[in-house]
Formats: sequence, structure tokens, C-alpha cells
Amino acid sequence: ITGTIFYQTKKKWYKIIVIVAAIGVSVYFFKLMQQSEILMNRLLLTRKTGDLAGRDLIWSTIIPLIKENFICGVGETGYAAFTAKTFGGATSPHNVILEVMAYTGIIGLALYLNFIVKATFQSWKALKINNFILPFLLMIPVFGVIISGQALSVKIVWAILAFAVSTVFYTNKKTVINK
Repeated sequence: ITGTIFYQTKKKWYKIIVIVAAIGVSVYFFKLMQQSEILMNRLLLTRKTGDLAGRDLIWSTIIPLIKENFICGVGETGYAAFTAKTFGGATSPHNVILEVMAYTGIIGLALYLNFIVKATFQSWKALKINNFILPFLLMIPVFGVIISGQALSVKIVWAILAFAVSTVFYTNKKTVINK
């Protein structure tokens, strides 16, 4: 949807074709998702009962650990030891913000969020200055993984962030050439 909105062309009929194609693809994938019984049952259960697949239990257990070690965190090994003792094995909170807070405290979270904000800003800048939409579009799934998944250990997330940040070289070079 975002790619369709930001798609720029001089031919208006071409943008209409892209919008119609995007709507068609969206409808196809929505129907495909509806056919997945497991996915639909999980979504309906989440909506009806507020079930977060155990995340709420993990979060309520990890938050006191974060409060006790608010400034510097407990580190990755301290977190692993805590979850092994508490849950009987390595358990992820499935939320990168909480995970970074547990590992590094507020200091590490501030540094991590600073990096994410700068990568996002650079992606936006590449879009506005050079009409280079790819880094901005790739940041969308990165935000999804940060909020709901395991962004710290997924290499493609780090590759996308590196790509987004590296557009500063392309943007600055193009800006200097245009002046």
C-alpha cells in the first residue's frame, strides 16, 4: 500500500494500473489468509479472549527483571540464565523493545532506538531527495519484526538497516552532483 501511494510516474494511467494491480494482489492474499485455518483460529482467539500465545505471561515475568536492572540491564547471558531458571529454557519475549531493555537497560534501548530512528530518517530522506523508495519500503517489515518478533537475531533485518543507513552515501553524492 505504501509503495503504491508513493509510486511516482508522469503517466497518470500507469499509476492507475499499479493501484488496480495492488488492490488485486491484496484481495488475493487476504483470501489466501482466510483459507488458512490455523491463522484464522489464532487471530480470532486473540481477538475474543485477548490471548497473546503466552507473551503476556512472559512479559509480566520479565518486566520486574527490567525494573530491577533499569539502567544497564542484565546482559544476554544474564537474561538467558533468568529465563532458564524461570521458564525452564531460553524464552524470548517476542518484542525487541523489551528484549533490548532486559539486555542493556535504558542506555542500550536509547542507543538502539536512536539507530532505528536514524535509519528510518535516512530512508525517508532518500525517498524525498532522490525518489528512491526501496529503503523506506523495507523499513515497514522491519518495524513489524521489531514489535512482534525476533529482530535482534535475524540477519535480514540488520542487512535492511545497513542498506537504509548506507543510502546516505548515495543521497549526499546525488545532492552534491545536482548543486
